[in-house]
Amino acid sequence: ASPIDFASAYTYLSSTSLLLAKMAPTGTTSVTYWGTRDAIVLTGAEDINIFSLSGNDLSNASSLTFNIGADDIAIVNVSGKVDNFSGFGLFGYDKKQGNILYNFYEADQLTMHNIGIMGSILAPDADVIFNTGVINGTLIADSLTGSGQSNQSLFHHDVPVTSVPEPAPAILLGCGLAGIFIFRRKMKRSAILLQERLSPSESLRRPDKTE
Repeated sequence: ASPIDFASAYTYLSSTSLLLAKMAPTGTTSVTYWGTRDAIVLTGAEDINIFSLSGNDLSNASSLTFNIGADDIAIVNVSGKVDNFSGFGLFGYDKKQGNILYNFYEADQLTMHNIGIMGSILAPDADVIFNTGVINGTLIADSLTGSGQSNQSLFHHDVPVTSVPEPAPAILLGCGLAGIFIFRRKMKRSAILLQERLSPSESLRRPDKTE
């Protein structure tokens, strides 16, 4: 039997994603268009900075820069059903990967390639295609394919959201969630689940979704 209650985990993580998306932005999002690409700057002065970003702008980005304090937290709520996080540089995150969370609260599909991502990704309903690049953080998704590299770095903070269903022990974003959390894993990629390694023959499936 699995030591993880996946139904409870999904309920908690998907609810958290939606509640984070409802939080009013406290920082500013500046998008400067250069032809077909855009430069994005996120500026905040709070301990916890909430940003709103269009998935279309992220998909067309030539750069993404964080202008926040050294110890400040950034939560970036990204809209869009089909998102692309690929092929551009990230700046201003110096050693802040444990303080950054990208919340893809609407995404059914997320593609990542040719990029070095600093921070964690919360995309509980997304099929993630991660062919090339690296993420330094935690990846939470519905499924994962590809050979991109993942380096564990925890988003280990308490964020003041309310009305989240009680999770199973150790599922909290701020209390020990580590590595890669996949509800439905394709066989091209192994997964790390709360620091527990799963054998290649195991299949993780979100309770309400079928292949």
